[in-house]
Formats: sequence, structure tokens, C-alpha cells
Amino acid sequence: TPKDQKNEDQRIASLSYIEKAGDLVGASFLSFSIYNDLYAQGKIAEANIFLEKIKLDYLDKLDENTREKYTCLAMYHERKKRQALESNDTKTILYHTELQFKNELLAKEKEKQSALNRLEDQYLYEKEQKKNKALEEKSKILYTVIYSALLVLGLLIGFLYFVHRSRERVKKQKEIIEDSMIKIKELNHKNEILLSEVHHRIKNS
Repeated sequence: TPKDQKNEDQRIASLSYIEKAGDLVGASFLSFSIYNDLYAQGKIAEANIFLEKIKLDYLDKLDENTREKYTCLAMYHERKKRQALESNDTKTILYHTELQFKNELLAKEKEKQSALNRLEDQYLYEKEQKKNKALEEKSKILYTVIYSALLVLGLLIGFLYFVHRSRERVKKQKEIIEDSMIKIKELNHKNEILLSEVHHRIKNS
């Protein structure tokens, strides 16, 4: 129908865009969708040719040993098995069935490995976060201790300075008192001499 043709044209345009972007995985999955539409429309020969194009253009170029490649290969062999079923080719059916299951198992193994890797990454991340938090707490305690020590040291220096200043003031006051006592003694001595002279003069007059 015109509507199906329009949808097919849109998907082919999208496929061209994804292919130019270098997204082989996206191109592979979209290609299988286009293949399914062709097959559903009864365009069996065209669909089979397109399936081989998928393998040559995308599947063979996908990175090896990845979940995406194994998944796409399983999809490819499932569709090749369906072709063999239509022609009742038992040997080919068994061949593609075996490869389909093999790739499905490999894809599941890769998915499990990816899940384990994600869990490991999450564990390592949380471990690192806890380690950083512990270091942060230790740093806070250390900063508090250093700040407290500096505060106590500052107070101690202030106290010692106050004591030193007090001693200096006491020393200065002592020196002033001692000087005053010396001056008083000298003045008393002069007064005694004057009194002695006065008495001497009175006596001799």
C-alpha cells in the first residue's frame, strides 16, 4: 500500500542517515526492521537479498566480541533458518539453528558480564566515595585539632606577653620607688647636715 511504501521510504532514509553517522549497531537493528516489513509484505526475494546486504554492510563490520554483534548475528541466523524452513533444507536449518543459539548464549554471557562490570564499577565508585568521605571527615577533625591548637597557642602567647608586660611594669615601678628612696635618703642626709650646722652656729653665737 502507499502507506507501507511511505513508511519503508522513511526507514530507508533514516538508515542512510544513521549509516553516515557511523552507527553500525543502530543501522543493523533498523535494517532488520526493514527486512521484517519486506517479509511481511510478501516481498520474500527482496527481503532475502536485503538480509545478505545487512550482513555484508553492517554485521561483518561490527566490533568483535560484543553483545550487540552476537545479538545481531543471532537475529541474522534466525532469519536464515526461516528461509531454510521454507525450502525444507534440514541441513541448513540445523546449521543456522546452532549458530542462532550459540550467538544468543554469547549475547547473554556478554550481558551478564556487562551487568557484573556495572556492579563492580558501582561497588568501586561507592567504595571510593566512602573512602573520600572518610578522608574528608579525618581532614575536618585534623583541621579542628590544628585550629584548636593554634587557638590555645595564641592564648598562651597572649598570656605570656601579658605576664611579661606585667613584670616589666612591676620592674619599672620598683625602679621608680628605689630612685625615690635614694632621693629621699639624699634629702634627709642634706637636712641632717643643715640641722647640724644650725645647731653649731647657735651654740657658738
